[in-house]
Amino acid sequence: GNYLSSENFGLSLKMDKVSLQNLNLSNERFNLKGVLDLNLDMKRSYSNNSLKFNGSLDDFEMNHMKMGSLLFFTSGNTKLNSYEVNMLLSHQGNTTMSAKGNILSFDQSPRLDLDFSFDDFDLSFLTPIGAGDIDEIRGKVSGDINLWGPLYSPKHNGELILNEGGLRVPDINTNYKISNGTRVSL
Repeated sequence: GNYLSSENFGLSLKMDKVSLQNLNLSNERFNLKGVLDLNLDMKRSYSNNSLKFNGSLDDFEMNHMKMGSLLFFTSGNTKLNSYEVNMLLSHQGNTTMSAKGNILSFDQSPRLDLDFSFDDFDLSFLTPIGAGDIDEIRGKVSGDINLWGPLYSPKHNGELILNEGGLRVPDINTNYKISNGTRVSL
């Protein structure tokens, strides 16, 4: 990399087969595992203001659930702080989640405009969010949503269809099953 000023710098980074566990990204609610390949090329100068951030995450697991392989492609303009984002999550040969959209003003007050599409996306990895009050969160969602607005308080809209859904409330020893085809409007 090189750095002359905030208007003239460059950075190239390549990571091959880096274990997510070594990056210490996990926390008490999300345990992440996988093998990361990453290519980053970022430049800002009077003639070149580009960002390319591409990679893959193989054998991706979240909270001990196998999620599959995640591919991501990002490109944009470092001067305008405008970036296009594309992601694709595949599990056992099926695309379970894809996202496409933009991130604006990334280094100041980031704003999102991302369209997500889900196809039998398994929600079981969400169980730790229940913090023991709710567990055995399960189900598969399909549908489309849009996530937009400031990164710190995004808005969302869309509709998902939930199948094989349910959850358990340990304090009252009750396991709830949610009807197949339940519509979740956001």
